[in-house]
Amino acid sequence: MRMNRRRLRSNQPASVACIATVEQGSPAWEAGLRPGMGLVAVDGQPLRDYIDWLWYTDGDEIELTLDAASHTILCADPGNKAHGGKTTGNSASGNRAKGGIVFSNHASGNRAQRKGASLTLARRPGEAWGIEFDGVVFDGVKTCCNACTFCFMRMLPEGMRLALYVRDDDYRLSFLQGNFVTLTNCTDEDVLRIIEYRLSPLNVSLHAVRPEARAQLMGKHHARGLEVLEQLLEAGIEVRAQIVLVPGLNDDEELDATLAWIRPRRGISSVGIVPYGHTRYAALQSSFSALDAQKVLEKTAILQEEERAKTGRTRFMASDEFYRLAYPDDFIQRLPSAQEYDGFPQFEDGIGMLRTFIDDWQRCVESLTKTSVIARPALRATSIVIVTGVAFAPVLQELIDKTALFADSSALHIEVRAIKNRFFGGNVDVAGLLTGQDIIEQLRDVKSSVRNTDGGIPDSADELIPGGADELIPGGADELIPGGADELIPGGADEPIPCSADEPIPCSAEELIPGNADEPIPCSRLVLSDVMLNSNGLFLDDIRPEDLSAALDVRVDVVSCRAEGLVKYLYGILEALRPAQLE
Repeated sequence: MRMNRRRLRSNQPASVACIATVEQGSPAWEAGLRPGMGLVAVDGQPLRDYIDWLWYTDGDEIELTLDAASHTILCADPGNKAHGGKTTGNSASGNRAKGGIVFSNHASGNRAQRKGASLTLARRPGEAWGIEFDGVVFDGVKTCCNACTFCFMRMLPEGMRLALYVRDDDYRLSFLQGNFVTLTNCTDEDVLRIIEYRLSPLNVSLHAVRPEARAQLMGKHHARGLEVLEQLLEAGIEVRAQIVLVPGLNDDEELDATLAWIRPRRGISSVGIVPYGHTRYAALQSSFSALDAQKVLEKTAILQEEERAKTGRTRFMASDEFYRLAYPDDFIQRLPSAQEYDGFPQFEDGIGMLRTFIDDWQRCVESLTKTSVIARPALRATSIVIVTGVAFAPVLQELIDKTALFADSSALHIEVRAIKNRFFGGNVDVAGLLTGQDIIEQLRDVKSSVRNTDGGIPDSADELIPGGADELIPGGADELIPGGADELIPGGADEPIPCSADEPIPCSAEELIPGNADEPIPCSRLVLSDVMLNSNGLFLDDIRPEDLSAALDVRVDVVSCRAEGLVKYLYGILEALRPAQLE
């Protein structure tokens, strides 16, 4: 049975939901739907976004309306081969084709092409329709009407690709993708829809509550955002609030006022406080000092203690960046434990990212160490350079230095390179905003930059093989040949024996592994995090990883930004450097 859904609209202009993928064997696939086709309605209701799709397709039978171009494709073959070889023809009789598909509007091809085709899909309980769309908003992204002091898009240089200048402020992207929105452009219909559909939680940029401060921070439309927020909270919508703290505008007393306003509003389940970030193109070119950051953390700590005593939750959270600013020498040790992040509701706001990475790294290393056969000797050595931003470099370097699996290895030498963001300038220092041109410019010496550390190449075969060369062959060299080593060379033991088991095997370790402890081992790989690239594999300046490889004459590998991905990548390289297990 179809669930009855209250219709919040009637005559909306049609938008097209472009199909990106169709799962083979699914109801959509059996119907002949393919990537590139477009849908305009479900059960006669226009599709504005993926939320509508979820809302109107929750039953086991739906009627889809295709746009005219898609219908042309659908009806191009008289035998309906696009439907997987199923002949459906006119469905006036109501007969069901395989897969529970009914086609209508096929009586007149010309008429159907003008008006579009409709088809009915049926599915078994729990079965997916099998459709993924090219994006989650079909009628265009709602853009921002504010003039926020801290807006990163307003700090970009000219000449970048146009998509980077789009300032979205769409409540649908807040619900679906976790974007933060101000709510200043929400219409009354939008508010009704959020409440009706129970679009919760929403991530909301609050910043301040006093009118004067909001006007300075956001511009003339600031009042609407707070008005909508109150309506949503009253209706029971959960909100995760963000405060971008700007020196002199919403810190100190203004921050106190904002936090006091939030405290009794329990619908605001978490509050993330992040420092102002700016490029060299911003009007305001200063952020927080170490002392300022410490004051913010102290103020936050008071509220955290109060919340934990009442509810067992932290609720008020400062970003990782505040800890780095406040305690540059030991901020890793000062980060809260994972339990204090309440399940990481503000993760995409840079709150708890470091804690998550550190904990995941340690878990993964412990797991690999338990099953590792890494004690096998290496027959060659290599070195890699891991590229990251200035903010994350000390964290990653400390983790590698404290991981014996990598730090004590004579085969794998790892250098973490912190790339300064000269493209954007200002205080931009995260890996995700690095550009290809900055990496190329600052890694011109990468081929000769990595050196062996602490004489890591073994000095003799006794070090190369655990236990010494005598243990390589059970019983020692005297037992290798019956009768002892005296019989190996005519003349007896009184004559010189060219070599013994105590001397290096055929060659020295320096010959076995090219180079020696005092010479550089050229970089063989440059490692990038996938967070630096968009879905098309481009840096923000449209450079590709292969462009880096060509410019620097070094192999470039793109690795997951998650700790598990990097640890397993490094472990895989280390294992590849070693021979097969000795029989």
